[in-house]
Amino acid sequence: MLPEREMYKIIEIKQTAEAELLNRAGINGVDIGFKYVNGHKTDQIAIRVLVAHKRDVSPEERIPSRIEGVPTDVIEETIIPYGVRADSKRYDPLVGGISIGPCDAMWFGTLGAIVYDNTNGMPMALSSFHVMTIGPDWAAGDTMSQPGRGDGGGCAADMVGALQRAVLNGEVDGAVASITGRTHRSAIAEIGDIRGVTTAALGMSVRKRGRTTGLTYGIVDSIAATIRIDYGYGIGVRTLSNQIGIVPDSSRSQRFSSSGDSGSVIVDGSNQAAALLVGGGVKKGSRTFGSSFDRVLTALKVSLHRPAKLLVKERSAYFKPQWRSARLFEMPPRTSDDSTSSVVS
Repeated sequence: MLPEREMYKIIEIKQTAEAELLNRAGINGVDIGFKYVNGHKTDQIAIRVLVAHKRDVSPEERIPSRIEGVPTDVIEETIIPYGVRADSKRYDPLVGGISIGPCDAMWFGTLGAIVYDNTNGMPMALSSFHVMTIGPDWAAGDTMSQPGRGDGGGCAADMVGALQRAVLNGEVDGAVASITGRTHRSAIAEIGDIRGVTTAALGMSVRKRGRTTGLTYGIVDSIAATIRIDYGYGIGVRTLSNQIGIVPDSSRSQRFSSSGDSGSVIVDGSNQAAALLVGGGVKKGSRTFGSSFDRVLTALKVSLHRPAKLLVKERSAYFKPQWRSARLFEMPPRTSDDSTSSVVS
């Protein structure tokens, strides 16, 4: 692996060149990853151009073999949002890796994880913007169903909360909804608790649990990716930067994700969250792309764990003086299940 300073330099070169490259017809994205030769991955780091179809082009259109000394590669990849019937069960408690969708639409995606509002500490369901919203006409208060209506859910019986915030900007595709009517656990089905946040690195082993393909395994194949996705639904084509790309770990999974897996949280082997799944290629074995998880949390103003200042405030309500001693305090034991917290509505 390249030293960190050299990797940052390659990222700078890629970022300088990508605007001109993305203006060329047929180019869907630009990333940094391993160069492929005759279909086989090498150890060489390259600036990679993602195209819908490889074709013969004129010398003027041809991608140079190097950009400021950095090798290049051209890879076929068409990227779509993952928005097929799989795990359509009703869950109580709510956990990550299960079906969810808006009450006013017949589609579904994946509830990625339970997160907490930075201001009031309330638990929230995290997923993708294009899973929880109904195109550009979404509004705070739009209700959510688990399972999603496309999976047989109905909002009379399966409504689990309401949309609070949604972001589709240059780096993040994400949304959060309040939780009502169900208990919850801060865990992902088949994976367990998320233990923190990490930065993806080339070659990192990762996994995710989604409503369509379940538990799958992959390898980070690109970083600093800039991709174009056609969201349709009145939103159209958007460009997302600083994404990570993942290929299936072929020894364990034939594909990493598919339609309906958007919103899944992608974790490393230590259950550190690296990304929120956005979409990917349409072919078996294609790349999956995700928004960096730290940027998702910042954009949506949430955290993986209830903010410490709110925990202190909550616990202070339990403090009481011991009989005959104003200096002594006690607090009843706390359970490890966040759903028992007095902050949860």
